[in-house]
Amino acid sequence: TMTVINCRYTKIGTQVTFSAYIAWGNQAAGGAGALYLGGLPYSINNNSTYGAISFGWYNTVGGFSANEHLVGYYNNNSTNIVLLRQAIGSSGGRSYSTLPHSAIVGSSGTFGISGTYIANS
Repeated sequence: TMTVINCRYTKIGTQVTFSAYIAWGNQAAGGAGALYLGGLPYSINNNSTYGAISFGWYNTVGGFSANEHLVGYYNNNSTNIVLLRQAIGSSGGRSYSTLPHSAIVGSSGTFGISGTYIANS
């Protein structure tokens, strides 16, 4: 369970802009699968798929290697953001993988996130 400490959004027409501060602490083991950030105020239009989101900062102490970064994208026709980790290899190549729940098990962290997307209505 992640807790949204503070979240604000503005909607003009179908364009939604949001920013939030997310926190979690010492999550117990159990469960499986990838992590999603849910609860955006409006469903994301299919045209926003793979739209950019921005992390103002993140502080994660578990489940990441030194060369991995937290990234994400909008999940079309939903209210979710899919969380990923980006690895930058020594050869300069990049790879992306879903962020597993194990990345936050037994650890705590915070992040600031913001973005703009087109809503269904």
